[in-house]
Amino acid sequence: MDPEVLKERTDELLERTLRLEVEIEMRTREIESVKTFSRLATGGKRPDYRQFSDEELRTIFELGMTTPSFNDLPVDIGRNGMPTEDSHPYNYRTFVDMHGVPTFNYNDLSRSDLIEVIDSFLEHHNYDVDPMEIARAQDNMIEKRSMHLSGTHSALKERVKQLQEQQSGDIGQEYTDELLTEKINTSKEHLTTFEKKVKQTSLEVVQMALNQKLSSAQGKSPEEVHEIIEQAKAATRNQGLVGEDLDEVTETGLELNGIDLTGVDLSESDLTGIAIEAETLSKAHGLESVKGVSESTLELVSAFRTPEFARIKKYEAELDRLEKPGILDHLKAIRHGGIEGAKRHLLDKIDKAKIELTHKMDADLSAEVQQHDQASLERLEEKQEKLIQKTIAYREAKQTVKGTLSMEALSKTGIGGGMSQEDSEKLQKSREENLEIMSDNRAGHKKYKQNEKEIEALKKDISVRDKVGGRTKPEDNNPGRSVTL
Repeated sequence: MDPEVLKERTDELLERTLRLEVEIEMRTREIESVKTFSRLATGGKRPDYRQFSDEELRTIFELGMTTPSFNDLPVDIGRNGMPTEDSHPYNYRTFVDMHGVPTFNYNDLSRSDLIEVIDSFLEHHNYDVDPMEIARAQDNMIEKRSMHLSGTHSALKERVKQLQEQQSGDIGQEYTDELLTEKINTSKEHLTTFEKKVKQTSLEVVQMALNQKLSSAQGKSPEEVHEIIEQAKAATRNQGLVGEDLDEVTETGLELNGIDLTGVDLSESDLTGIAIEAETLSKAHGLESVKGVSESTLELVSAFRTPEFARIKKYEAELDRLEKPGILDHLKAIRHGGIEGAKRHLLDKIDKAKIELTHKMDADLSAEVQQHDQASLERLEEKQEKLIQKTIAYREAKQTVKGTLSMEALSKTGIGGGMSQEDSEKLQKSREENLEIMSDNRAGHKKYKQNEKEIEALKKDISVRDKVGGRTKPEDNNPGRSVTL
């Protein structure tokens, strides 16, 4: 092969590989931003748009308003990639035309413009968009942003192989362009990471929707609760997270741990393939006929339905409230020497209640609860390893935002000659970038903090049982433990 032709073809493939790398990076950011839509499931309340950054509003508009399944638009899309005109009173094109904004020129849309179109859409749905519908739309967005990348990489890899084979034949010995081979292999690694991100994000949006729907399912019929759970299972099937047979649920990746199931009737539900622990399950009704829950988990439910355990949860709720005490909390805390004294008093009451609870358990049940808590601890610690980077990114970005605000405030005082226009713009850009980082990592940071509290409580529970143990039941009076479900 002529050296110039070889160089030209090699450079072309290197450029295409670089473009693929850039696209993978861009798609990864977009897929992470898709989770923003979960915040629109407000359960009938108008969102507080002050809690949305400019970047979040722009993301919702740019991605959401052009997604048919999210906007009640027909699947029929025009040749320009946009929904057909007049297909819906709140579609993207109608809004853009109404405001005289050039098509695709998103930067001309002000914050109030973005809020107007998003609020129009939500108002049209009485501010009560079904979280599972949002999850379906999110999955649609994710799928669209992950299409073709694998095929593009395979095609590039094949072209590299053909080029190297052709050159090997021409020169009579094996030819390998090391740089091109390295770039192709690196892009494959990044693509594999991206594909894992796609599956994980798809699962996360369904999990968020399931959490929201079940948390407000008290008073719903057993059939309605069953339908909520089956919708979530179906969504994970569609993502390829379980077996090909849609009637055979294997492992959904979903969990109910930590959801408040107080008063939720699970009597018609099948939890096969969904992780749930006894403590979460203990708040629900209808456990005598629920399917897909192990006997050992059902047996443990009784340990979490005792008066002692109810007192522990009550004290823990009071302790949480003292993290942000109100006027009444301060007044009540006077007898304990202040808020910190009130916290210590509650911690003592929690410890005593835990010891009482352990004493009332027989040794076998105590051992089972211990095993349950140890498994929960390991599960949470594993989750923390995945969340640590998100909480670090959130904290660092928050610190940077605080710094930019302080510098801006200082410049307004005129001390040191103020700030130039260029420096002011750089400061504004830094703040916007870090607000976006905070937005992307806020949910992970919040979950990390919640898990920290749970881990601390579990460690204390395990320690108490190690010291106290359970009571030994007389051998002649051991009919077995009955569990009232």
